[in-house]
Amino acid sequence: MTFAQKADAVEDELERRLMLAQGMGMGGGTTEPPPMPEKPTITDFMRLRFYDAPDGGIRQNSHMLQSANLALKAGYDEKVVVACALHDTGHQIRRVDHGHWGSNLIEGYVDEEISWAIKYHQSLRFFPDPDYNYEYPEMYIRIFGEDYVPDEYQKAHHDYAKGHEWYHTARVITVNDVYGWDEDAVVDYEPIFELVAKHFRTPPEGLGFDNSHNAHFWRSIIWPNRPL
Repeated sequence: MTFAQKADAVEDELERRLMLAQGMGMGGGTTEPPPMPEKPTITDFMRLRFYDAPDGGIRQNSHMLQSANLALKAGYDEKVVVACALHDTGHQIRRVDHGHWGSNLIEGYVDEEISWAIKYHQSLRFFPDPDYNYEYPEMYIRIFGEDYVPDEYQKAHHDYAKGHEWYHTARVITVNDVYGWDEDAVVDYEPIFELVAKHFRTPPEGLGFDNSHNAHFWRSIIWPNRPL
């Protein structure tokens, strides 16, 4: 297992603990997720997949909601809040390289800056930036030791992103990412949902049914247990 894979596993474990704190159990509630509308919107995905709770409500201590709420309270640009609210959606598809999967999932439906930031936050989290008061996460040191060496592609992506005009957006995701693990958090999610819907171009046919190059990603989230 590479260092990046281990780091993704750490985030999975932290998210699992948040789910347990709201009584969702190891499997996230029922084996079969709740049904989706015929033409699902991004709000439907947030309510029924990304932040759903076993009682049919919203999991208000969700890591992504906490991250977005921190960004909102800090007064960051709306695009930053939206990026924080969606930054780990790639885990719905595959754990490894979740930033890339999450970026692929939403590209074409949001401003390119948002999908770009989600892609590169994955690599930036391994590298401190004193200008943003971002330090290498202490939990990584505790779990993996101080002699970590990020994968070479992660370093290359960091170096590229550091010189990009959208670096700020990706970096701020990592800043709000590291503090978004409060098991007792109760986030007012409606303002965040409204911002995401405002910046998200849901197709008239519904996500997963618009014949886009990434529609199949959305369908795999709608029907995660289909054998074929």
